[in-house]
Amino acid sequence: MNDLNIQHIDRKFYIGTESEREAELDYEVKDQTLIATHTYVSPNRRGEGIAKALVEALIEYAREHGYKIQPVCSYVVDYFEQHEAELEDVR
Repeated sequence: MNDLNIQHIDRKFYIGTESEREAELDYEVKDQTLIATHTYVSPNRRGEGIAKALVEALIEYAREHGYKIQPVCSYVVDYFEQHEAELEDVR
C-alpha cells in the first residue's frame, strides 16, 4: 500500500509485526460500512504521518470493496472533516 509496509488482518490495518504493532487502525464491519473505531501510533513513531497512512489504507480498501466508512475514532473524524470533498464516495 505504501513504503510503510501496512498489513491488513482481522479488521485491522497495522505496521510492525502481529505480536508487536507499532501502529494500528481498528474497524468493525456492519452491512456495507467500515466503522473506524480506534487509531494508535507508538510514541516513538508519532509525527511520521503513520496514522494518516493507515486512514488512507482504510479508504483505499473501502473503495476497492464497495464499502462506506463511518468514522468514530477522533483521528479519523478529523481526517474526514479535513478531506470532506474528496471522500464523498465513501461517506
